[in-house]
Amino acid sequence: MDPLQPPNSSPTTNPNAYLRLNDIRLLDISIVSPNGSSMSIMNQYVVCQITEDIFQNNISGVLANIDASNIVANFPLTGQEFLIISFNTPSAENEEIELLFLIDKIIDRGALRNKQSQFYDIHFVCPTFTSSMFSDVKKAYTGTISNMVSDIFKNYINGETTENRKTLITNETRKGEHNIIIPNWSPFTAINWLSKREQSEENPKICDYVFYQDLDGFHFRSITSMFKGEPLRAYTY
Repeated sequence: MDPLQPPNSSPTTNPNAYLRLNDIRLLDISIVSPNGSSMSIMNQYVVCQITEDIFQNNISGVLANIDASNIVANFPLTGQEFLIISFNTPSAENEEIELLFLIDKIIDRGALRNKQSQFYDIHFVCPTFTSSMFSDVKKAYTGTISNMVSDIFKNYINGETTENRKTLITNETRKGEHNIIIPNWSPFTAINWLSKREQSEENPKICDYVFYQDLDGFHFRSITSMFKGEPLRAYTY
């Protein structure tokens, strides 16, 4: 996903019109503490970048922030806060998207020239990344690998929420019976291990399945099937 940057100006004729390719309108960025208190930092961020990667299990991102009120000490930030990002695409048909992240770390803090503000990066990740670290899969499975992945996702990753964007999306049905014992692994470790053993029906020598998350949810599918899909956008060079 392209970096989300504040627009320099708004269109004078139609506020919902596109200004440039892949235009995104960032509506709000808020930090929420474990006790429920929140703080909007829309007037302090410089760049907000959300990353989707088919070779990563979770969405992650980084927020470059100019802090003039010492949020780290006064809010404070202790590593248990959530980051809520709301944005949309400038179109009447597209609804607002709100994403919940867990603040992972804060690095590269440095004072600015005015000596009254500091600049630092806030790194954030989908909360399922942390919940997976504290959950272990110790179970014997018999059946298809796709069914094993679905079971692990349902019982060990997605059990704590009903948010539809966390629903596992798989457009492929694989055959073949397997007898596998997961020896006390984290859910993502188990799924990644299973992904390397899922074979293509068309060519059993191809094992190119990946388990990743994007704005639509979690996916378990082969890279080969992605090449067969319809193009999302065409460019002329």
